[in-house]
Amino acid sequence: MGSRDSMMRDYEEVDERIDLRHYWNVIRRRKWPILALAFTVSLVAALVALSMTPVYQASATVLIESQQSNVVSIEEVYELDTRSREYYETQVELLKSRPLAADVVETLALASEPEFSGEEQQGGFKLDWLNLDWRSWLPFDPASQAAGLQQNLDPDQQVIAAYSSRLSIEPVRNTQLVRVNFESQQPALAARVANAHAKAYVNSLLAARGDVVGSADEFMTERLGGLEEALQESERRLQEFREREQLVDVEGIRSQPTREINELNSRLVEVRGARSQAEIAYQQVANADSASPDALQGIPAILDDEVVRRFQEAEGRARQKVAELADRYGPKHPKMIAAQAELAEATKNLRAQQASVATSIRNEYEAARAEEAALRRALGGAQQRYQDVGRKESELNALQREVETNRKLYDLFYTRLSETGATGELEAA
Repeated sequence: MGSRDSMMRDYEEVDERIDLRHYWNVIRRRKWPILALAFTVSLVAALVALSMTPVYQASATVLIESQQSNVVSIEEVYELDTRSREYYETQVELLKSRPLAADVVETLALASEPEFSGEEQQGGFKLDWLNLDWRSWLPFDPASQAAGLQQNLDPDQQVIAAYSSRLSIEPVRNTQLVRVNFESQQPALAARVANAHAKAYVNSLLAARGDVVGSADEFMTERLGGLEEALQESERRLQEFREREQLVDVEGIRSQPTREINELNSRLVEVRGARSQAEIAYQQVANADSASPDALQGIPAILDDEVVRRFQEAEGRARQKVAELADRYGPKHPKMIAAQAELAEATKNLRAQQASVATSIRNEYEAARAEEAALRRALGGAQQRYQDVGRKESELNALQREVETNRKLYDLFYTRLSETGATGELEAA
């Protein structure tokens, strides 16, 4: 078994050596055709490479700021929402837009360049026999169809189409940078076009912002004129109201009826108390009058009178004298007659004084009523004047607020107009 395995290994080694020699012999026998084929392929590749026109690519980097730096506080007038993803994608599409490409084509006069006029430069060796297009053998050729469509365009559009085919916009991942790439057979032209495209984009942004600022400036200028007229009209109406109502010191005019009302209220409280007291005495007198004249003697207000008390004392003495004389003399006695006459006179004087006091009580009551009524009327007038002053003050405050509001609006628009002008000049610089 072991000898058999050894024989098999020897056979495989011999067979392997035989195979290598076989291949080597085949190569040796075919070496000239093989060398000829390799030389031919290398020669054709070299000729094709030499016939190709070199293409150079230049890049310019543009920063799309997500937050505009504002020198003045006017950003809300024309600021766009630059923090959204949509804004970034919009700017990328603007970089690809045909109007921007047309602007660069016109600025750099690219229509006169051979690359864009159809007279493209060839390489060092012009090998017409190598210009075979294998795509022409296909039944459907997208490139030839696109070329045919491009030929249907006018010359300017053809130049723009050629420009766009060489342009590529490449956003840098996870940044706010965008690369503007341009391919050209001339490295200097490629760099010039890439930089010009980036510059044209920046200029278009500044122009767009300038248009917005200009529109805002025009709007605010027109609005400012209307606000100035409104301010002048409100100031005129305020001044006319002051002159018509003779409002010089509003605080003084308002405090005067307030002071008067307070004084009248205090006086009215006093007069009302006096009238209440007089009314009590008046009611007692009125009730006594309706009863009998002697009823006045029991009224406290009459008894408190000093003269009535003296007459009561005089009557009492006269009455006592009559009583004393009546015990000694008869009614016809001269002393008795004199005492009776004195008593009658004292009683007459007392009745007269009581009547006089009763009349005074009536007069005091009527006077108290009249004074209370007068104070009520005066208080009503003072309150009416206070209300009039309040209405005038309210109207005055409304006119003053209108003037203040119009002035604030005017100042705000005037400040914003100045800021937009300064911003426009700054961005233009």
